[in-house]
Order: sequence, then C-alpha cells, then structure tokens
Amino acid sequence: MSEPCFPVKPILEKCAEFLEQALLPGLNEPLLIQKTYLTSVALHILANTVEEKGRDLIDENNGMREVLGRVLEELRRKDTLSRCQAGNELVEKLDRTIKEAGALGASLSEENTRLKGALVDAIKGLDALSSTLPLETMSALRRQIRTAIRLQLDHGLAHLEGVPVAF
Repeated sequence: MSEPCFPVKPILEKCAEFLEQALLPGLNEPLLIQKTYLTSVALHILANTVEEKGRDLIDENNGMREVLGRVLEELRRKDTLSRCQAGNELVEKLDRTIKEAGALGASLSEENTRLKGALVDAIKGLDALSSTLPLETMSALRRQIRTAIRLQLDHGLAHLEGVPVAF
C-alpha cells in the first residue's frame, strides 16, 4: 500500500475536531464520552506523526540510498574484490537493492524497509570482507552506514517528542 498523495494531517485533525465539537457535547453515556474523547486524542496523535513520517522517510531513503551508493562505488573500485566471491555477491546485492528501492509502485515504507535491509547486508558483507579491504576503507564505509542509521534514530525520536503523554 503506497503512502497517500493528499494531505492526511488536516483530514485527521478535522475528524478529531468533529468528534470533540459536534459529537462529544451531545453524548450522555460515560462510556461513549470516553471512547469519543480517546478517539479524538488518537486522531490528533496520528495527525502529528503521519505527515512528518512521510517527509522523514523521504530523507531517510535518500540518505540510505546515497550511503549504499558510496559503499557500492568504493567496493567496485577495489581490484582485490573482483576475485572475491563474497565481494562480488555484496556488490550484486547492493546494486540490485538500490535499483529496486526506487522502482515505481513501491511505497516509501516498502522502500525504507528494503534499504534498511541493504544496510544490514552491507554491514555483514563488510565484516566478511574485513581481511580483504584496507582498514581506512572499512572505517570510512562503516562511518557512513552509522550516519545513515543515526538519521533514522533521530527521526524516530523526533516523533516521540510530538506525542502527548497525558490526556
């Protein structure tokens, strides 16, 4: 399922406002009042995260694709890897993933998941190639991968800040 191409945040906010302003005042049963109120709170929380998540996914995906592209470029430069099966397999896997991740029809979330998997594959592949690649190359590539992972963590923590804790 692909991400919506229309502004979801205002729709969710309007639904929450409708519950609070049109329905809630007319309710008399405590259980219905509570459920209506909690539903409006949930809609406000979703409204705060849905639009930002889309923007964050675009940033994350672009960052991961860029890092994986640099890793792939560096691996292709190393002549010693052309004779190494693990190196060839890693190059093929990263190349395929980068091409598939940007394919039409894939949602941002699906692309994000594929690219995260490719980062994991890159880390494992680099570990397997540690005796083949120079230490400075390994350090630089790992640093770039850690930066991409840190960006994802920063975006995830930013969402937690916007979520109200108390009702």
